[in-house]
Amino acid sequence: MYNHGLDQSLKVKSSLVLTPKMSAAAKNHFLHIPGTPGLQMIPSSMTSLFSSLLAQITVPAIFCEPFCRANRPSGITDESLDSFMTRRFGEPFVRTFGSAMGHGIYATDLRNLSIKAVFPSMWGAEENGGGSVVWGLLERR
Repeated sequence: MYNHGLDQSLKVKSSLVLTPKMSAAAKNHFLHIPGTPGLQMIPSSMTSLFSSLLAQITVPAIFCEPFCRANRPSGITDESLDSFMTRRFGEPFVRTFGSAMGHGIYATDLRNLSIKAVFPSMWGAEENGGGSVVWGLLERR
């Protein structure tokens, strides 16, 4: 979605090219995985996840996270997105997915973003899940 007010004030409405939500261009997303050639399609289903190169990074990070011990340093009240994701999901996951989020959404380095500012639900999920983001998100549902 675009901001209707913004296009009015900038007078760019006639220049906008919109992509329907159901088009292939809107559904398909790609990611570069360091050490692999070209771009990899981000899976759109669990079946396609397990048959993709991203499974080598995603599956261990997400499925092992609930079984990792709580590792938030005591007394900490906030931290960078890089630090948080590395603690909970590991460096390979952060270098692939975290980097894509930091650069693609916020156009900055993950070390410059506060987890509580950009993903407060992940910070809260870790608290509610006894140190596990995954358990915290599942419990919330």
